[in-house]
Amino acid sequence: MDNVREDEPANELRAAAHELRTPLTAILGFAELLHSVGSHLDESERSAMLGYIIANVKAEVLIIDRYLEGARNGEADVARDRIPLRLRDQVDALIDEIAPVLDGRRVRSFIAKALSVWAEPGALKEILSNLIINAVKYSPSRSTITVAARANAGSVTVIVHNEGAPISANNLGRVFDQGYRVPSDAHLSGAGLGLGIVRDLVTRLGGEISADSCERGTSFTFTLPRAV
Repeated sequence: MDNVREDEPANELRAAAHELRTPLTAILGFAELLHSVGSHLDESERSAMLGYIIANVKAEVLIIDRYLEGARNGEADVARDRIPLRLRDQVDALIDEIAPVLDGRRVRSFIAKALSVWAEPGALKEILSNLIINAVKYSPSRSTITVAARANAGSVTVIVHNEGAPISANNLGRVFDQGYRVPSDAHLSGAGLGLGIVRDLVTRLGGEISADSCERGTSFTFTLPRAV
């Protein structure tokens, strides 16, 4: 039991480091791009990149605040701060933020405007951001990424689908394992901790998540409590 307790802080640090690395990588990439070619961009392009940098800095602050609060209170309780959130508004805002990195890909959303979930805003954004950006990374340029949702009796089911190469059956069962890597499968490269964090957040918000893959692409499906 002592060994388990000693490992928990290290696991929390690994998870926090990964969460912070994702937006920091985006900030660095756009800052370097603005530094090198900023003078050749028009005002709308510069504004979009600066907006993305600002959004990711805000995401860093939210992540740090959550872990600091967790350190004070023993653990970060995202379920405690749940509020009703209109899912389509959250997805549309995120799509606007990541527009500069879509690189020819199209993101289509099929979500009823009034459909709402109970979630903590920062946690919901992390879930959607990880899944959609993962779809961008592992789908061909000019392909379509689909975000769809349907209402159930007491929950909402959300599906994020990409048209990338399929994940093998053996690997699919472990994509949510913390730190899992499959060197021979390029589709999973770098995905281990991110998807583990997504599963953790979905679970703590009262939902479930699963993955399905075939020749037509890969879908991540998760549920959250419905706010009526």
